Amino acid sequence: SSFSSSSFYSSSSSSSSSSSFPSTMSSSSSSRSAHSVEKCFEEFNKECLLSGPNQYECMECCSRTLAQKVSEGNVEAKECKVYRDAVYQQTVVEWPPILTLQVKRFRQTPSGNSQKISAHLQMPLELDITPYCGFCCDIGKDRAPSTLPTSHHHSHQYQLYGIVKHSGGCNGGHYVAYARYNCSTVVYERPWVMFNDSQWKLVSEKEVLGQEAYLLFYERVV
Repeated sequence: SSFSSSSFYSSSSSSSSSSSFPSTMSSSSSSRSAHSVEKCFEEFNKECLLSGPNQYECMECCSRTLAQKVSEGNVEAKECKVYRDAVYQQTVVEWPPILTLQVKRFRQTPSGNSQKISAHLQMPLELDITPYCGFCCDIGKDRAPSTLPTSHHHSHQYQLYGIVKHSGGCNGGHYVAYARYNCSTVVYERPWVMFNDSQWKLVSEKEVLGQEAYLLFYERVV
């Protein structure tokens, strides 16, 4: 399952206060310039300034402006639009038991052609998502545990248990899966298994981490 996220806008002006509102977005998170899962999350959480033609329409500012016009006797004032410079940031609202990450391996070139991105992505076996929780994970941190959403009681530690790699290009290719077996053997502790169509074999952890991952699967550590 994928995580849900929100976008937050904080407007700034000498005559306005901050405002924010959420919207649901998809779970695809990566960047062509990022080469590790942690860097991908940093790009996902990075603040972006909205200014010039991209200014944020501040509804709170509009309400105050209309109220001021009415108080000044302008009874015909019915609507207005106030734009402010704003800081835009994405942050995660709820983290799932199974965290699925899709790596952006394909892009459009200026000429309109599709191109595969083959850069190696460093995948940590243990992932601590605490630095990427942002604003939402801080909501209600001073409230009693019984009044908090379920997600606030969960661990922020995840463990890699599966990946899918893609070989080939944009017009065709092949998928191979690597998964961590959910029990131990005499030789391996939760060994990694490679699944290639009808074939499978035990592989080393080093081999798994060296693959060109397209999908990553993390499980929450209870």
